[in-house]
Amino acid sequence: MSMPQDRWAWLPLGQMLVNEKVLTADQLNRALDRQRKTRERLGQILIDMKLIDEDILLKYLGAQFRKEPITRQDLAALDPDVVKLVPEEVARQYGVIAAQRSGRKLIVATADPLNVMALDDLRRATGLDVDFRIGPAGAIQDAIDKTYRKVTTAQAAGLVVIVAVTAINVRGLRKEGSHWESDALGKSKVKIRVEVHGGIGSVNLIAD
Repeated sequence: MSMPQDRWAWLPLGQMLVNEKVLTADQLNRALDRQRKTRERLGQILIDMKLIDEDILLKYLGAQFRKEPITRQDLAALDPDVVKLVPEEVARQYGVIAAQRSGRKLIVATADPLNVMALDDLRRATGLDVDFRIGPAGAIQDAIDKTYRKVTTAQAAGLVVIVAVTAINVRGLRKEGSHWESDALGKSKVKIRVEVHGGIGSVNLIAD
């Protein structure tokens, strides 16, 4: 099915799908009735009703917003240094993930391109100009789970290395099972405590 992106002025997603004979008017009306009750996104409702699949949804959303969709393969190969530009709590709140950066422009993947509030909050959180590409919701969530886990593990490993180097000049360093503690750092009254569980370390600095 051919679908040039400049074919429409702005049309609602449902009307686009009816015009292209992907849906009947009756199917769209049933989906809209359900949307009024659940407040879910229309695209997700259509998928849940098995009237379209995720690839069809992305194709038409991309045409509607004149944006190239982001693929599952792209989402599985994101750069962790780009991902961490968006705080994890913000990414999870809005179901978005940072995908590309060029200068001051940051591209995020989202399944909900109508969420203007999310883009505004992302601009405030990152200090960058934020634009979006549309991606499959499930793949975006998987990318959030996997990529932030990698970022957290790398940061924890980096902390362990820093403390290990610092410990050369620390007096009173002792090992207690999987814990290392120092009661003094030079003349300052600071306790360094490193805990390692399953290969992941955490560091606590505790003032006496």
